[in-house]
Amino acid sequence: QTTAQGLIFDMDGTMVDNMMAHHEAWQRKLSSLGMDMELEQVRREIHGVNEEILLRLFGDRFNDEERQYHAQDKEAEYRRVFKEGLQLIDGLSDFLEEAWEAELPMGIGTAELP
Repeated sequence: QTTAQGLIFDMDGTMVDNMMAHHEAWQRKLSSLGMDMELEQVRREIHGVNEEILLRLFGDRFNDEERQYHAQDKEAEYRRVFKEGLQLIDGLSDFLEEAWEAELPMGIGTAELP
């Protein structure tokens, strides 16, 4: 039997269910750029790194600086959307409390943009 010496959690999809917030943020951002997509289409087709998504969808319409701006703007929209419904995945609070009481070191690793 192995005893855990600590726990490292990923944020997205492990601690919080935030994928729909990403999809809604992309839908809003794309609409602001003149590309209207149904939410289901965004869910199916929009995956990856923001700048690469913008390049794939818009080709050379934006230069690197503009793509970076729109990628950061999408992330700001994601934070606005997600903040409204922020909650831990069911059961995680109890699990974290048990780990805390067991004095297990814990950390969070995520690929979130600065």
